[in-house]
Amino acid sequence: MSSVEPSLIALFVVILLIAGVLLLRLPVALLLALLGFGGYAMLDGVENALLMLGNELWGAFSGYGLTVVPLFVLMGQICFHSGMSERLYRSVHALTGHRRGGIAAATLLACGAFSAICGSNTATMTSVALPQMRRYGYHPIIATGSIAAGTTLGVIIPPSVVAIVVGVQTSLSIQRLFLSGIIPGMLLLGGFLLVVLAVSLLRPAWMPAGNRASRAEKLQALPGLLETIVLFILVICGMSLGVFTPTEAGAAGCALALVIGFFRRGLDGRGIRAALGESMGISAMIFLLMAGDIREVSGPDAPSVHAG
Repeated sequence: MSSVEPSLIALFVVILLIAGVLLLRLPVALLLALLGFGGYAMLDGVENALLMLGNELWGAFSGYGLTVVPLFVLMGQICFHSGMSERLYRSVHALTGHRRGGIAAATLLACGAFSAICGSNTATMTSVALPQMRRYGYHPIIATGSIAAGTTLGVIIPPSVVAIVVGVQTSLSIQRLFLSGIIPGMLLLGGFLLVVLAVSLLRPAWMPAGNRASRAEKLQALPGLLETIVLFILVICGMSLGVFTPTEAGAAGCALALVIGFFRRGLDGRGIRAALGESMGISAMIFLLMAGDIREVSGPDAPSVHAG
């Protein structure tokens, strides 16, 4: 078998993957598994491909390291359904919303802060920040752009689920991946804030100033910021100091998020059921993506290639 054939198969797999996602609307995890299995079967036979498929699925779902994924996902869902993310946004908005461009800056800062406790913020910022910016007459480009830019911070700022998956797949230290994402995440957030500042100077009509919050309103909003800081210190500082492993940090974060939710009376039985259900769905999606990533193809005539 010539050396060019695996490359052609990989190219064919990529084309089918794009076609399947765009035209057939099949789940990405299923497409990855089917295409990886097909490519492996073409290179090493159907029998070996079936054996490989069983090993890949077992390896994807039986690893202890994967327990960290549902724990951090659950922590994020508890924070969302307990209203912690909304309280965080209102806290930052009370401090910066009275300045020109302050609501967009508050959105970015809240995205960064909420990413630092759970790594997910798209639904929250869309439902909370977008109506506020529309209310004060923000230009649609700024309103939607600040939310879209801010939600990307969750990929970098720890605890990032993406970093967890990368660490599990590559056997890298999750603690080090988390710590390595702090400075780049802060630099990216700072760059976004500089863009907001520049636009507010060049196009002031795009970002009108909001109402100034009173001192009482600022004090009332302060606990929403403090609870986020406490949760971040417990999870990230606990791991960086060696107090927790990543799995233990996720469990501790879930427990503290539950305590905060009950103490602030933002979490009830319905919210817990919703958080558990959504966490299971998101975790299953991540596990299926990892199981469908059939990475190494080997055989008597086939070199190692990326098949999915």
